[in-house]
Amino acid sequence: RESARDAIAEAIREMREKYRELLEATAKISGSKREELLEQARQIEEQFADASASLASADKPPETAFQPGDTVQVRGRTQPATVLEVQRNGSVALQIGALRFSVKPEDIVPAEQPKTKPKPTRRVTPTAQVATEIMLRRLHVEDAKEVLEDYFDNAILGGLHKARIVHGKGDGILRKVVRDFLSHRPEVDKYYEATADAGGAGVTIVEFKK
Repeated sequence: RESARDAIAEAIREMREKYRELLEATAKISGSKREELLEQARQIEEQFADASASLASADKPPETAFQPGDTVQVRGRTQPATVLEVQRNGSVALQIGALRFSVKPEDIVPAEQPKTKPKPTRRVTPTAQVATEIMLRRLHVEDAKEVLEDYFDNAILGGLHKARIVHGKGDGILRKVVRDFLSHRPEVDKYYEATADAGGAGVTIVEFKK
């Protein structure tokens, strides 16, 4: 789509230049030659209109089977998500609780409708649903990222206010992974190193926005 848009825009620029050249040429001649140039200019005007319409069409977000408000399932995640919008680049903006993110259309499917009438929505209690501590120590970086992301989403959905992330001291790689992750999450109010008696540099405490 971007390639097509650039090609159309370049064609429009070339037509504008040719159009100006033809108009300048008609001012210097008369008779049948002048009528011929004016006819060429009119043809360029029509092409310009067609190209402008094509450019406007290329700017439109691609159509997908998903509409704002739809409930969908993201591949690899258990929680249903709500469609916010279809973005200009083709991605679909979703929301799970307070979490907002974008995915490719092929990574989502319509959520299965519950067979029974859903119970009234209520705020889940963190102590019953989500542990207040996650253990990442001795995990490989990629595994730690995946575990951390899943835990974080569940913590937000569960209404957790505070959590302990145990990454160990070691060479500091996992600690950096955790800090980088937290620094990019808008739901985080603050995070800091645990006190010496609670794990020190091997533990990061995170507090979520209320």
